[in-house]
Amino acid sequence: CSNRRVNNEQALSFARALSTNTSVRSVNLSCNCIDDSGAVTLASVLCSSFVVSLDLSWNCIGEASAEAIATAL
Repeated sequence: CSNRRVNNEQALSFARALSTNTSVRSVNLSCNCIDDSGAVTLASVLCSSFVVSLDLSWNCIGEASAEAIATAL
């Protein structure tokens, strides 16, 4: 767990960084304050990133957002 320090605003910054990063393959954002908004933001950049594994367990993400992330990976 990363101890509830990442919220939707920080997830947006993280997503921006992932969109230009070519070396990160695995990301653990479990146990944070990310909800559907942050999850959709992350999903929007995953398909163009090199990330193949993303842990968002113990966040407040609904089924539709989870499906968007699964599709992007």
